Amino acid sequence: MLALSSGLLGSLSEFWYNTGFHTALQMSPFQALYGHQSNHFGIVAASAEPSPELSDWLEQRNLMVDKLKQHLQRAQHRMVSS
Repeated sequence: MLALSSGLLGSLSEFWYNTGFHTALQMSPFQALYGHQSNHFGIVAASAEPSPELSDWLEQRNLMVDKLKQHLQRAQHRMVSS
């Protein structure tokens, strides 16, 4: 299990509190202070475009997952048949 340091846990707690919706404000404290929604962990839409390498890797990963599913189904069928 991943152990979080108290500094990281405190930072995540602060992030959650400041970006969460508050009913009294009808917005997050971050939005109330800065006038716009926060970017989650620095990710913006322009940098979230998938790269060709990522697309290739995801395609290969999906093929491998499909192969594993086939192997597991075959093994389960053999176990039931025996």
